[in-house]
Amino acid sequence: RIERSPLAVMSVDDPGFGSAEAAVAFNACPTIGALLRVFAKQRPGSLVDIADYVDPREVHRTEVGQDWFRPRDMFHNIHGSIDDVGPDTRFVVGLCRSDRQEAFGWREKKLYSLFAPHFARAGEIQIALGEALQESAFDMLPAAVVLVDRNGRVRRLNARADALFRRADAVIHMRNGMLQAASPSDQAMLARLVASSFMPADVVMSPATMLLPREGRTGKAWDDRLVVSVGRPIDRVSALLEREPCAIVTIRPIRETTNDAFVSLVVRLFGLTCAQTNLAARLATGMSLKEAASANRISYKTARSYLEEIFHKTGTSRQSELVALLKTIDLLALPEPH
Repeated sequence: RIERSPLAVMSVDDPGFGSAEAAVAFNACPTIGALLRVFAKQRPGSLVDIADYVDPREVHRTEVGQDWFRPRDMFHNIHGSIDDVGPDTRFVVGLCRSDRQEAFGWREKKLYSLFAPHFARAGEIQIALGEALQESAFDMLPAAVVLVDRNGRVRRLNARADALFRRADAVIHMRNGMLQAASPSDQAMLARLVASSFMPADVVMSPATMLLPREGRTGKAWDDRLVVSVGRPIDRVSALLEREPCAIVTIRPIRETTNDAFVSLVVRLFGLTCAQTNLAARLATGMSLKEAASANRISYKTARSYLEEIFHKTGTSRQSELVALLKTIDLLALPEPH
C-alpha cells in the first residue's frame, strides 16, 4: 500500500522502502533526497554534520534552501538526534551558523555531545508536564468524556466518566475495557454511533446522539436520562491524549442547566430569535414543552409554534433529537471567565 501511496512516504527504519512519489521527489531533487536519507538513518544519540554529506551551497540553491535556510542565514548545520524520550518521540536539536562564520569543528561537536543528556532530560520533563496538563484539562471538561477506538474499547476517560461508571444504577458503563450500554438495544445503537463516527470525513452523518435509556423503555423521569454524543475521531497528529484515532464520547445529564454562553452560541449557530432561544434553553434542561411554556410565561400554543420554528432551523424533527443536539452544543459553550 505504501508503494502505491500518492504521498511521498518513506520508512525511517528502512529509507529504501518508500512510495513511488517519494522516489520521484528524491530523483527530482537529489540534494534534498540525500539530506532526508541522512536524517532517516540517523540513530538516537548520534550527531550529523550536514556538510559531510551535502555541499551547503547546493542546499541553498534548492527550493527548501531558498524558503527556509537562506532567510534564516543557516549555512553550517549540525543535527543531534537525542535519545528517544517517549513512544514514537525523538528530539532533534540543531545548531546553525551563517556562511560568514567558521564551520563547526571537533571541539564544538564534542561540547554538543556533553549537552546531549541534558537535552534528553529536558525532553522527558516537557513530555511529563504536557501529559499532566492534558490530563488536568481533560478532567476539567463539564461532562463525562470517554475516548474509544473503532471497536468501542475505552482508551481513556476523565474523572466524571469514571464516577458515572461506578454508579450501581448506571445505564452506561465500562465492562472488560469496553464502553457498553446496560440494555442490548441501547448497546446496539451505541455501537452503530461509534462505528459511523469512523466513516470517511466526506460521508454525511446524521446527528450522532442518543438518549439513555431511550423513550418508552424506562420508568425514569425525562430529566434523569443521559444524552450520549459521539464525535468524529481525532487523528494521532492532533490527539493530545492518545496516539491512535479515537472517537470522543460525551455523556451529560439532560437536567444540567445551560449557561449564558450556550444561549449566545445557539443564536449564532441557528439564527433563533430571543424567544425561541429561551424556549430551547428550557427544553435543554429537561423541561417538558408545557413546563417550558409556563416558565417563559407564554401559552402552550405559542410554545408549539416556537418549537416548530426551532425544529426547522436546527434540522431536527423531534424533541428528543433537539435536546440531544442542544446538549452537544452546550459542551462547547464554556462560561465566560470572570
